[in-house]
Amino acid sequence: MGMIEVDIQVSTRNGENERALSAVVDTGSYLSSVPSSLLQEIGVTPHETQKFELADGSVIEEAIGYATLAVNGHSVITLVSFGSDETEALLGALTLQEMRLTVDPVNELLAPAPPIRRYRNY
Repeated sequence: MGMIEVDIQVSTRNGENERALSAVVDTGSYLSSVPSSLLQEIGVTPHETQKFELADGSVIEEAIGYATLAVNGHSVITLVSFGSDETEALLGALTLQEMRLTVDPVNELLAPAPPIRRYRNY
């Protein structure tokens, strides 16, 4: 399977100052990551820092905060990391789950997740 790249929209939690950009779908990354300068430009503020282990085993620390991300008609307020301005935006597993989207590896695109099976009624 190749890389899946999608067009996303990023804005503040209340949907203001929307910007469009391209992001790589990365199901191995828990949080989505957006370049720090873009998040700061639109008014997203960090509220703490988080350590992240990269694929090469190194550990970095980045600010995290809440932003609205939208893709393919799905929109959600989600936790994002303030990524390096030198790296591409990533659409991580948490955001995909919150949007109820899954990766279709055959067609290399995002698709609606199947219904969640419930085994008991409570």
